Amino acid sequence: MHEAAYKIDLYNADVINSVLLIPLRVVARWEQLIHGTIADFQDEVELIGEDAASMDAYAASDPAEFFVVLSEYFFSSLELLAERFADLYGCSVRFYRQDPLSRLTALRSGRIQDVHIMA
Repeated sequence: MHEAAYKIDLYNADVINSVLLIPLRVVARWEQLIHGTIADFQDEVELIGEDAASMDAYAASDPAEFFVVLSEYFFSSLELLAERFADLYGCSVRFYRQDPLSRLTALRSGRIQDVHIMA
């Protein structure tokens, strides 16, 4: 997922030669959230250390790395991401057009028929 997220990020960065995957207004909101969250996360890493941080401290290095680590957590540690960074989880749901936490919750409760694929 890490490397795939890099490719998605590069694809969106090359707006001259490509079509954005998400509308610019959504990109602007996401960038605002990411930059604010990175600052908070960097403070967390400095305060409690890399090993105790709520997610991989590498994410604090820059916005591109934050996006990549966020994408990893969206698919592999979705409960942590949804709890710790709820707004960014919501942005990821819209970006990736799926809600893995909703699927996981439905699966655990036996309501798998309640799972929707977002178009």
